[in-house]
Formats: sequence, C-alpha cells, structure tokens
Amino acid sequence: MVTINLTEVNGKVQIAKIIHKKMKNNGIKKSELILGTHLSKTAINSVLFMGNSEKDYMFGTLLKVLYFLKIKVYMGKNEDDKSNILSLF
Repeated sequence: MVTINLTEVNGKVQIAKIIHKKMKNNGIKKSELILGTHLSKTAINSVLFMGNSEKDYMFGTLLKVLYFLKIKVYMGKNEDDKSNILSLF
C-alpha cells in the first residue's frame, strides 16, 4: 500500500509511477487502457504523465484508470497534518 498526501506537489507523479509499474507488470499497453476505460488519449496521457505539469486531470478520470487496473483506492484524512490522503493498494 502506498499513501500519498494530496497536498504534496509530486503526488501526481507518484500516482503515475504506480500506474506505469502496474501496466508494465501486467503487460498492459496504453491502447488497451484507452479501450478499456473509454477515455480519450488526451485523458489517459494526462494521468500517465510523469513530469511536473500545471495541467490537472479530473479525479473521475484517475478513478476509471485505477479501477481498470484493479488498483484499490482509499481516500481519507491525515489527522496529524490535517490533510487529505489517497492510499493505493
């Protein structure tokens, strides 16, 4: 399980790394992800982008990708930092 603080700047990069690793381990290509999620190529590219970008993607887009890859998601609150967290497992 990986827990990501959603207020951190590199949160999207961490999520993209997890998705890339899962795709590589299961031999899933980007084209399969596009067909399986019914999302556009632009939407998939925004979720898979590993660099720093000012552009954001819709949370629903991320959830569709995670669901397709069978990555379970837990959203919660870190009481110590008073911030939102996303746990992937």
